[in-house]
Amino acid sequence: FLFSPQLKIFPEKKYLNSGKITFALQNLEESRVNRFFTSFTRNHQTEKVNALSLNGDFEFEHKENASFSYGFEGIYNDVNSFAFKNDLLLQQNQIIGYTPRLPIPTRYPSRGSSYVSYAVYLNWIWNPTSQLTLNAGLRLTNTHLDGSWKEFYNINALLSEVNLDSEALTGTLALTYRPSKVTQLNAIVSNGFRNPNIDDIGKIRESKGNLVVPNPFLYPEYAYNFELGITHYLPKAKNYFSVRGFSTLISRHIGRADYIIFADKTTPNLNTILYNGEELFTLANDNLGNRYLFGASLDGNFSLSRNFSLKGDLSIIEALKNDQYGPLPSISPIFGSLLLNYQKNNWFSSLRFQFSGSKDPEDYSTGGEDGLEETPLISISQGIYAGTPSWSELSFLTQYQLNKKMFLRLGLDNIFDLHYRSFASGISAPGRNFKLGVNVSF
Repeated sequence: FLFSPQLKIFPEKKYLNSGKITFALQNLEESRVNRFFTSFTRNHQTEKVNALSLNGDFEFEHKENASFSYGFEGIYNDVNSFAFKNDLLLQQNQIIGYTPRLPIPTRYPSRGSSYVSYAVYLNWIWNPTSQLTLNAGLRLTNTHLDGSWKEFYNINALLSEVNLDSEALTGTLALTYRPSKVTQLNAIVSNGFRNPNIDDIGKIRESKGNLVVPNPFLYPEYAYNFELGITHYLPKAKNYFSVRGFSTLISRHIGRADYIIFADKTTPNLNTILYNGEELFTLANDNLGNRYLFGASLDGNFSLSRNFSLKGDLSIIEALKNDQYGPLPSISPIFGSLLLNYQKNNWFSSLRFQFSGSKDPEDYSTGGEDGLEETPLISISQGIYAGTPSWSELSFLTQYQLNKKMFLRLGLDNIFDLHYRSFASGISAPGRNFKLGVNVSF
């Protein structure tokens, strides 16, 4: 359920030309029921979330060459998590009932948890000359998280509650310089922070032989960014090319690492725990020191003739490995696309080529966030995976406009019927498939 009204105002006052206030109320419920093969025990987990938010965004022009925007944000999330198990009662091949319910660990804190965030911001845009634009912004954020567990719903006898308060002042300074009508230079310096949420700090989840457990000693991570770019416009309309580069330093990076539950005595190994009748390795989100990443992107549009144009983009991201914690998760391999477009009268056609480079197993994070086990398997006995293979795909789309209100579309995706997965998607992309569509406006 989502209810979100918005109020727009236009007072045209000295410090308030226009603004909008947005309120949102959302109720979410998610449940999962699972039972191991040949087991009579059925596990039930349910999460209920009530989310409230209030946003205000306002703006005014100070002078002809300067404008301000400012606002506030308030967020409140209330999370309730429930879990139980029971056994099936069978008579021959029929389920005739269930045993009484017994408590099992909940996915999130069993006594409930909440997340509160308050923020205010101010942004200033100044054009001292027709060639120069300066953009400066500040945001002050305060967050509070708390959660608590019932003893028999938890896997860590030493953990009963968690509380985390944090504040952060973040800012952005951007400079745009136009030395000529066809060239634009951009430079951005900014910082940001991410406060751990309830999912980061309080989740219990089993996945592929590992158990993610709560860590009450998790702190916010901070990022410091620098970006530089140039855009050059060509004589023909809509023709340009753009090159950008960036670097980011992440301080106290949040990632998965081995975690020991000292109160657990179910197995002799400190790094494992007995959960649902299985011995699992325990992991938790932790602050894993500083990380550094950098990258670049290239894109452009070029008219080849009156009817043909070529559009393309290329992205590269790299991250330095940490000697202690290994590679940074979620770093995609090189990827890009090319589109050859044809347009004449009522016809429009596009031939799209997209590709992605490979990612070697040694570049996958050790915490399992990248899903190495979802890549091709080289050796079943030794558990050796190939990583993400490189792939490329070709598709075609054509469109014809019958009149002002009706379009006909015909497409053929993955023309060569190749099997591939986009990085971190977790599922295979569709094979060769046809699309036929009609768009009608009234």
